[in-house]
Amino acid sequence: VNVNVFTEQNIFRVISDLFLAGSETTSVSLDWAMMFLTEFPETQKKCQDEIEKVSEFYYTKLLYSLN
Repeated sequence: VNVNVFTEQNIFRVISDLFLAGSETTSVSLDWAMMFLTEFPETQKKCQDEIEKVSEFYYTKLLYSLN
């Protein structure tokens, strides 16, 4: 193993590459999801209903935990 490979600069570059690659993948996935939902309003409605249901559950749970 070449110890010179593990310099601070090389580690920084590897971490930056991983972060940027992950960010781009997420961005592209969200773009496709939004495009899909605009083309299929019935699916958009199902997603919205599910988000509201889950949000309401966690909001209610939060309120009870504060009391």
